[in-house]
Amino acid sequence: MPKPAHARSVEDYFYGAVTIGERGQVVIPAAARKHHNLKPGDKLLVFRHPHARGIMLARLEDVQALVSELKQLHELMSEAGRKVGAKPKARKRRRT
Repeated sequence: MPKPAHARSVEDYFYGAVTIGERGQVVIPAAARKHHNLKPGDKLLVFRHPHARGIMLARLEDVQALVSELKQLHELMSEAGRKVGAKPKARKRRRT
């Protein structure tokens, strides 16, 4: 069973060090490949870190799934925003 996020340490996220070869290649550590089910031929996207000097790798299919989920979330939030921004319908009063 995985540890909760607050109980994890840096070792839970660190797979080891790699060296860039002459042709710019790196070998992803075996533990990382196994944990993330990376296989030869998998397409990985390389992103720069948005705030720090570093790179991030992500499987193409995982990025596509994330984008799809974010689009659905955006649509749901947009719909909720339209409902909140809409004027409430006048309630009919019952005669007693």
